[in-house]
Amino acid sequence: MKSKKGSIEYVGALMLVCFAGLIMFYLISVKQVKLYQIKIKDSVDTSALSAAIIDTDRLIGDGSVVIENPVRSRDIFERTLRYSLNLDDNLSPRGSGQFGQIKIHDFIVYSLTDGSRIVRYDIGEDGGLTETSYDYNENPRTPDGKIIEGATIYVDIGMNVTGFLGVTRYEHVRTSVDVIKDSEVRKDDDI
Repeated sequence: MKSKKGSIEYVGALMLVCFAGLIMFYLISVKQVKLYQIKIKDSVDTSALSAAIIDTDRLIGDGSVVIENPVRSRDIFERTLRYSLNLDDNLSPRGSGQFGQIKIHDFIVYSLTDGSRIVRYDIGEDGGLTETSYDYNENPRTPDGKIIEGATIYVDIGMNVTGFLGVTRYEHVRTSVDVIKDSEVRKDDDI
């Protein structure tokens, strides 16, 4: 009778250890996916900043903080992203990677003109441009919640990320970067 009771306790303890091990492997996999997401977000931020080329003539002239050519900005963004993440022309990783082909869901450029109007440029995959203009209110925001204070680029990309033990999840990386804030331009005008 004692040997049966000891066997049941042993089997129960073994099952508990196996269950804890599975949870640990899952948590390691989730952590690894998060690390890839952080690395990719850093590359997206850097690529968006490299694409933010403002029109210096307008900045000097009337103080408008405007991205010079939004379609060209998207091209520069993609080129820089390919270089920083070692991607091919289809935005897929070269060699065996831990993430799949990157898809750019949104690439939006916001330009603040004369301090009272915001012009929003949505640039599609094919280079098509949709322009929307609206009045500046107290706190206009990008889709990720960042306040538009000047020339801002918003990017939303997605990709499959594979972690430890082959766990694959589709992850979005959303980010907004400011080139220059309109208030900084106005402050410099007072000097």
